[in-house]
Amino acid sequence: SSPSSTTSTRQIISNSLFMQDETKDAQLITGIARQNHQDFAEFVSRYMLSIMKFVRRYFHNHAQVEDIAQDVFLKVWQHAAQWQAKTGGSPRAWLYRIAYNRCIDLLRQQKPQTDEIDYLTNELTPEQILMDDFRQKQFKVAMGQLPERQRTALYLCTYQGLSNKEAAATLAVSVEALESLLSRARRQLRKQLHSFKEDINHGDKAINE
Repeated sequence: SSPSSTTSTRQIISNSLFMQDETKDAQLITGIARQNHQDFAEFVSRYMLSIMKFVRRYFHNHAQVEDIAQDVFLKVWQHAAQWQAKTGGSPRAWLYRIAYNRCIDLLRQQKPQTDEIDYLTNELTPEQILMDDFRQKQFKVAMGQLPERQRTALYLCTYQGLSNKEAAATLAVSVEALESLLSRARRQLRKQLHSFKEDINHGDKAINE
């Protein structure tokens, strides 16, 4: 079979699995709306780790991340009937919307966190870390410097596997606006990482002179 045929087949399988997952999620949320503890436990099992990873993009204290994730699922338990009443829409996008709103609310209540670039420059020297680790931290810093909505859009679509439609629903924007956020985020990331690379090259040149 041709590469294009193989790609098309894989896409069909992927879409089919996605629809199955969305149908299952909808069934679980419907059960949760009826106060079914078993459905709630299964929904938590399906998404707890993903939600914790998402929350960790905003907060770095493990205990705080766990508390926020638990708050998110408590809201799912309390408000599942509201999702059911709206009919339609992705349960997963609704879940991430709850998590996103909770994170933003907490960030507004507390003092700004230390910039991740401080973590990069403090206590670390080039002799203490491998270059691959250094590049990973550069990427982390570059991500941290993106505007919050751009960073969240990129993370949802690239690392959490949400579709553009789901990510747009999470951020309460149109799909077109979401795609614009992604485009600007990727452009800014490339620019920032290129700047880091130039700084390293200039440093190496100065050392060798």
